[in-house]
Amino acid sequence: MAKKKPNPLLAAYEAKLEAEFQQRLAINSELELISDLIAANNELKVGKGRAGYFLAEKLDVKMQIATEIVKEDDPELIYTKHNLAKRLKSILGKESWMKYRELFPLLREYWEWKDD
Repeated sequence: MAKKKPNPLLAAYEAKLEAEFQQRLAINSELELISDLIAANNELKVGKGRAGYFLAEKLDVKMQIATEIVKEDDPELIYTKHNLAKRLKSILGKESWMKYRELFPLLREYWEWKDD
């Protein structure tokens, strides 16, 4: 059976779409960092002296989460999602968790608040 020749026009179009997607993803990531810094400044009064530390901590926490996913060999993220939900609940408290939990669809199976 003969292999089909790749369509160069289709490949070029797919490459263009991928490049556009990666650009939008980068912009989204940048806007997330900007909004985090502005919110930290507005509500937590994190300014020139601590903003760099805040940003470094945010990036460090992202790396910790990524490392946990890989280390635990948890493709379904069961262990990771449980830990993240537990930590967010402890940070937000019941009232804020119930109000904002839908912002975390990844943690949907942990949306219920259980008083332990």
